[in-house]
Amino acid sequence: MTSQRHTKKEGSLRDLFAKTPAKKVLPDKPQVMEDGETVTQRVQEGGDAPLTRPFMEQLFGTLLGDFATLKQEIVAEVKEMKQEVMELGQRIDTLEQAQDAREEESWRSNIRIKGVPSQAVTGKLENLVERLFRYVALDLKNQTVVLDRTQRIGRPACSPGTGQDILTCLHHYKQRETIMAVAWDQPLIDFEGFRVGLFQDLSTLTLQWRRMLRPVTDFRRENNIRYKWGHPSRLQFVWQNETRAVRTVEEAQALEGMLPRL
Repeated sequence: MTSQRHTKKEGSLRDLFAKTPAKKVLPDKPQVMEDGETVTQRVQEGGDAPLTRPFMEQLFGTLLGDFATLKQEIVAEVKEMKQEVMELGQRIDTLEQAQDAREEESWRSNIRIKGVPSQAVTGKLENLVERLFRYVALDLKNQTVVLDRTQRIGRPACSPGTGQDILTCLHHYKQRETIMAVAWDQPLIDFEGFRVGLFQDLSTLTLQWRRMLRPVTDFRRENNIRYKWGHPSRLQFVWQNETRAVRTVEEAQALEGMLPRL
């Protein structure tokens, strides 16, 4: 839309210049005055030369020509600046995606466990977490669950005996995916007399990005469209028999019928 406005404005200026009396009267080459001087020479030299009609027409035409040339240079410069701004925007977007990917890479094998009371842990915390994972995902019963680290994190819960969240990092990402696939369909799990919830451990940037996409996920729920969070920073879903991935609300709105205009 902006480029169209510039084009119309440029065309109207060209039409204006073409219709000026000076452009009709003046030849392409600088007109020579009666004393052999051109208008440029007379203007540069100054003095009290008489302002004759031919002189004023030549001066007006010269100024129009200079203005047209200057305008062309300005238009070209603005066009180049717009291109540079667009390229810088693309570079910033690429850098942000790379940063998000590195951030997610360091967090994606983590699982946050909520609801485990402090008194439930009688031995090593790792042993309780391993039992929980084998209970949740039956496919892991005969596998060795390798935990790189397990610890309590965050502030103590407000409810007495609830305990702090547990953060654990699985060595094998496939095991983590198996566990979270079950947790997706079971928000709360009854285990050894208490109810726990398993959640992805997400960075602050990822949480902000997901909140930004809430209109898209809300629309998905209302229309029974399954989706999953991809890596890096992608919301993936099937739409009109094709797998789609978006990073912003605007990208989702670009898909016909996917999301109403906000």
